[in-house]
Amino acid sequence: MGVAQHWRHRGILVGATVVGGTTAEDVDVQAEILNEPTSGESHAQFIAITGERPRGDFTTLNVAKMLAICGVEGINLATVAPGAAFFGARFGQGKSVPDPGNVHRKYAFLLGGIFPNVLSVDHGGNASLTCNLISVSSDGVVAPLIVSENVALPAGLNDSERFGLGKISLFSNVYNGATSVQVNFGLGIETKGSGGDLYDTLVFVGPIAPTVVIRGINPEWVGTAAGQTPIVGRPLLHANTTIYFRAREDQKTFFSDATAKHMKITLNGLVVPTKVIASSGTQPGECELTITGKHDGTNSPFVLSIDQTIT
Repeated sequence: MGVAQHWRHRGILVGATVVGGTTAEDVDVQAEILNEPTSGESHAQFIAITGERPRGDFTTLNVAKMLAICGVEGINLATVAPGAAFFGARFGQGKSVPDPGNVHRKYAFLLGGIFPNVLSVDHGGNASLTCNLISVSSDGVVAPLIVSENVALPAGLNDSERFGLGKISLFSNVYNGATSVQVNFGLGIETKGSGGDLYDTLVFVGPIAPTVVIRGINPEWVGTAAGQTPIVGRPLLHANTTIYFRAREDQKTFFSDATAKHMKITLNGLVVPTKVIASSGTQPGECELTITGKHDGTNSPFVLSIDQTIT
């Protein structure tokens, strides 16, 4: 039999804040199945679920709003009670808006964390942020994921921000000609369980190894002059290295540089050319730099600031 309605994603609820601008959402159980043949037979005669690690993954264009919540190293869901939730909005036959009333689905995570994964932007496009919601159980028995039917959609959904590629400065020199930036937050997220429980009860961040990949059509980025990046790389400091994401203004272009609407990341670490020049046919040659983050003893390798002017 067929169905006469369908469901779509509807933003992420984190505590009391609804984050819109989502372009993709995914809720997964990640079940581990024990299915082992024995006695020389080809088929198993015993099957069991040995573990489940429910999680949610999503991508949003409301990057500043989400990063204001989770930061560059994630947030504990216990600090944003009652946690986070995904929604399945029901659309009736031939409808372009969700059905009214308590007819929707909710996927709630009470414990765990939300962690930024990748922030990326291409020239002419909008910046997007992918995040991972890693859940744990309160005691190894209580399910980390609660599925509810016949619920209302959260109020307050809006989609009011976009960011494009902005100014890039390495060791106080502006690097013109950039075509894309990809920030990999590099969080080594792990979960642990014990006592034979079905669900893990601990989530933590292990090693943090952030990187930034900058691509552009200016091979003069690489060289031996004062403002260039040598083949053997060059150290960077928070004080002299900045990547801006320019805030777009609705129904216009960008906010002015002097308007405190933009997003800024400063970095400490090492920049190395990972592609000196790559060219195909008559296309402009591309250059690629990779920045590997390093803790300076006080600050994280990446420091994020929102509502900034571009200087």
